[in-house]
Amino acid sequence: MDGALKFTDLPLTASVQASLQACGFYVPSPIQAKALPIALFGNDLIAQAKSGMGKTLVFACVTLELVLANPTSWALILAPTREIALQIQHVLHTLIAAIPSLSSSAVVACIGGLDIQDDERRLQQRTTRVVVGTPGRVKALVQRKAIPMTYMHLFVLDEVDKLMESDFQSDLDAIVTKLPATKQIVACSATFTPDQLARLGTIMLTPQVNLALPRDPATYLHRVGRSGRFGGQGVAITLLGIPEVKAIKAMANVFKMTVAEWTGQAPPRDEQSREDDDTAYAHSDLPTRIFQRRQQNDKDGEQLDATMTLTPDTTTLPKFSSLHVDTPANFQHESPRLV
Repeated sequence: MDGALKFTDLPLTASVQASLQACGFYVPSPIQAKALPIALFGNDLIAQAKSGMGKTLVFACVTLELVLANPTSWALILAPTREIALQIQHVLHTLIAAIPSLSSSAVVACIGGLDIQDDERRLQQRTTRVVVGTPGRVKALVQRKAIPMTYMHLFVLDEVDKLMESDFQSDLDAIVTKLPATKQIVACSATFTPDQLARLGTIMLTPQVNLALPRDPATYLHRVGRSGRFGGQGVAITLLGIPEVKAIKAMANVFKMTVAEWTGQAPPRDEQSREDDDTAYAHSDLPTRIFQRRQQNDKDGEQLDATMTLTPDTTTLPKFSSLHVDTPANFQHESPRLV
């Protein structure tokens, strides 16, 4: 145990570390050890682990760090059932009991079957910072403007595989559309289907950035499709070296993509910069190639539109708040998104 990672080794504040120790938590589980360093720096996160592996403690720690660091920020945690919502509230109350600057009233459980006016009164308390609820009740409170969605800077979906079932779809959509543009999203589940991951991608992973060209057309389609599935629109960017240009042209033929040439040039670079830069895009005379393709997925009837821009001029890239980066095969680093 001496060589094991401890919670004190993670980037947690002293208050949260003391709370974990008071509750008997000293050594993180594998999912906690992988997920917390990612989520604590504000990154969107998809955490997959079997039930009982400690996913709840992951987003509980992230929630507490947020409300302790930002006096105006709120967190919204969605659960598919009343029982799970109350369990999450209990975990947060237990941790908060050891944090003097917070009180149990900071966490409000909003679930169906109870008086919605009671929820509204508790949400109006000055100490309230965290809403834990079921989709139907949270949607109703959002529609009544009882939840300050403008300040909801953390959005957690627990048991997201169940939350994405058809019964909750309209409720979830109504909630997501009211979230602010600047937010962190944490999604946890024991299982994910490819379609569920793609749907998460419509709110979490825009645009899709490939640092290396996928090895085959099927992988390319899967990756760039994250940017524009389920009626969404997005941008997919693939960064290539000169040796890969032939490969992308071949891939364009597979997907019947049209290729348009732009003859603009990158900003001037001094000779020393050219020598120091070991990338293919050090040369300003490399043209930008824009590939547009339209691919119809006959299996489920979804239409997938994507645009991939390759440019030596980074000023032409769109501004965005989150990235999903696929690194080259020889780059020894784990994806910061799915753990």
